[in-house]
Amino acid sequence: MVVSPLGKIIPVGVAEVLRVHLASGRQIELSRDQEFRTVTGWISLRELEIGQRLAIPRYIPEPIHGTRLADAEIILLAHMIGDGSCVKRQPIRYASIDEENLAAVATAATHFGVTAIRDEYAAARCITLRLPAPYRLGHGKRNPIAAWLDELGLFGLRSYEKFVPKVIFDVGNDQVALFLSHLWATDGSVRRDEKGNQGRVYYTSTSRRLIDDVAILLLRIGVHGRIKRVRKEGYRDCWHLTIAGSQNQAQFLSVAGVHGARGAG
Repeated sequence: MVVSPLGKIIPVGVAEVLRVHLASGRQIELSRDQEFRTVTGWISLRELEIGQRLAIPRYIPEPIHGTRLADAEIILLAHMIGDGSCVKRQPIRYASIDEENLAAVATAATHFGVTAIRDEYAAARCITLRLPAPYRLGHGKRNPIAAWLDELGLFGLRSYEKFVPKVIFDVGNDQVALFLSHLWATDGSVRRDEKGNQGRVYYTSTSRRLIDDVAILLLRIGVHGRIKRVRKEGYRDCWHLTIAGSQNQAQFLSVAGVHGARGAG
């Protein structure tokens, strides 16, 4: 998908925008006169009936004029979105029990000149990496990772506010796959459900926006997912993005896979 010039603008005034919920968990916002593709052709929203089948993209091509980031940036960004903390007035941290993930983050941090400091606390039941600035901070000087995350709009966000920045949608499919592989290594899961004798591949987050973003990225590698809200009293709503079906799962695992211990099985 690329940016193209708009051919013609027809003023229509202020239009009411409605949100349509699909069985897949996706949401679409549009006006009553905008159209959907169905098995019998195009119909407007005002003609749409509950339960009607709609066509949705199964694949999104990579940008013709995209960009390319350093792999270290892709890897660090995925892990910081998943298990990182970059709250204002606190050290930048990353927490994991997976040694391969910890090593990936420590290596990626060197791209910014940062040497990770490892903190191990038995009570926390995980290992934390602090990512301090490689120089003394002062007026006009920031931690380079903090400045980078700020440019991307992610610095200071809580887990339920996180999202995938635009630059990731502009990279090629190989780097989209790399990003998904490392993101899935944080809050994703790949396992066999012994009771149902089938594979389960899913990603969870308290950020609906992040889940929607990941669902779009999956389409870049020809994988479609279903979104489900999970509620638990006393906790924020959690969103599950599930990759169902053996062919769909095989496509994800062969093209992206999962970095570290979560993908070892």
